[in-house]
Amino acid sequence: MTSGTGADHEVVVEAAETTAGINRTIHIGQPPKPVTFRIPAGITDGMRIRLRGVDTSDPSGPKDVMVRVLVNAPPEPPPSTTPPAGPGTAPRTGTAPGTGTAPGGSAGRYVIAPAGTRPPRRGPRLIVILLIGVLALVVWRANSGGTDYTRDTAPGEKASRTTGAVSGIGGVGGAGGGAAAETTATPTATVAPLPADGYQALLTAVDKRLTPGIRAIAFSRTQTAVAGAADNLRKALLSDVDRLAAARPPDPAGPAHHEYVTALRDLAVNLSQAGVAAREGLVCVGSSTIARISRADGAVRTRVAAAALARADPAHPYVAATFLPKPTGDKDRELANGTFVKRGPTNGAGQLKIENGTGRDVAVNLVRGPGQKATTIVYVRSGASTTVRGIRDDGYSAYVAYGRDWESTSKGFTRDCAYERVLSPMLFQTGGGQYTVYTLSLRKVVGGNALTSPVDPGSFPTG
Repeated sequence: MTSGTGADHEVVVEAAETTAGINRTIHIGQPPKPVTFRIPAGITDGMRIRLRGVDTSDPSGPKDVMVRVLVNAPPEPPPSTTPPAGPGTAPRTGTAPGTGTAPGGSAGRYVIAPAGTRPPRRGPRLIVILLIGVLALVVWRANSGGTDYTRDTAPGEKASRTTGAVSGIGGVGGAGGGAAAETTATPTATVAPLPADGYQALLTAVDKRLTPGIRAIAFSRTQTAVAGAADNLRKALLSDVDRLAAARPPDPAGPAHHEYVTALRDLAVNLSQAGVAAREGLVCVGSSTIARISRADGAVRTRVAAAALARADPAHPYVAATFLPKPTGDKDRELANGTFVKRGPTNGAGQLKIENGTGRDVAVNLVRGPGQKATTIVYVRSGASTTVRGIRDDGYSAYVAYGRDWESTSKGFTRDCAYERVLSPMLFQTGGGQYTVYTLSLRKVVGGNALTSPVDPGSFPTG
């Protein structure tokens, strides 16, 4: 992409930061990974940087990423109104009144000659200086590797591209043989600051769009649902971050706005991490996922930045980040050992003794056949044992859910979940004054004969 105004990402820098250059970090791909790159000295508003091969999320191969740089420039000083000097006075330099355009149409600085005088021949000398500067930047590009810089062009304008060198150098006017350097692109106009009420409306709209995504996570009851809701919110958040990054806030809110945008990008990374945590069983339902997100680094930074926005302008205490849940700690709720989450028929003679030698509590589900719901679900604490009595004659399979923090509303654990099926079936029979007793030891036992197999959380039988 070498023309137009499109870009995959946008970053905002202050005008003062363009003097010496600055590093910036963006997050690329799925799951997002941080990529740090250098914004060179002398870059101007609207220029784009091509990061070569940094997006490795596409199976077809590495992709380039375009980053558009927005320079948050301070207001320009008013044009000079000093009257022309009399004859014999040395020429002065400045910005032309009115449009600020140099003779010949090139924007920039030029020599203003007093009436009736001829400016000195300074054009060739300045051109040599500029050419040396461009050459230095080309040499810098040869050693940087993997980054191109491109200026956005106006509609109908021929696209220009430089390799490492910053285009858009203003023309230098001269008379009497002094040649003028031409610009290679039309500078992009500085975005006007939003009024205070318009900026608050933007912040409020972002909160309203993101609030349903938080609720979707909170009400998720399976790991798959949690992961999907977290990913959907991440995409919505990044879309709103782009809107915020493209806007110019009122000047008093500028620094806090920049921190807010950066913090929201960090929060998007945390949402991606929450989705991974759900798929791996570190969080299992919406409540524990919301608690995890609420304490994440991105959430902490977002609250700090929102507080800074509220203080930025005493006349306009901006309100932001209302979508974000309050910091919440993990819970560790347990049922009493031997509690029946679901109690099946008790008029049988069979018995099942369960010994939990693992480091997590378990819920053991007895199921008669494939695809059926559990007839009995019993809770056994870590390091404890219990016996289920009165089991009817029949064949059963045992399914075991491991985890921490039992949530009664979802009838399952909220964190550190794992699901298994005992491969050896249990056949309970009664006759001749005898009945069947099984012992299920949930730990590694020398000589044990009960193998287990992992079960997808979505296929785990419930009551």
